[in-house]
Amino acid sequence: KKALLEKDISSQQAQADFDAKVASQQEQLDASRREGDLRAQQLQQQCEQLQQDCDRLSAENKAQDLELSRCHEEFQKEKADAETRCGELMTECSRLSSVVGGLSQQIEANAEELS
Repeated sequence: KKALLEKDISSQQAQADFDAKVASQQEQLDASRREGDLRAQQLQQQCEQLQQDCDRLSAENKAQDLELSRCHEEFQKEKADAETRCGELMTECSRLSSVVGGLSQQIEANAEELS
């Protein structure tokens, strides 16, 4: 009977040791799960922040592209206007050069008449 009692106590001790080991491992598992959940939450927040930054930068890039396009169009218009004005001035110069040439001939003719 004593041997049976010792065996029962030994069995109970073994069960208690096993239960303690299982409880310890469960605590470690729960702690690891909490750490993993916290890390996943942090990564999710970082991902959301990066997405917001990406969206903001994309919007800024689009705005800059529109501004660049507007400036390019304005430059092209001013260039075309300047080329047109330059052509008009060249035409006027040519006309004035002809007028000056005609006046020079008239001055020479008048000078010959006076001589």
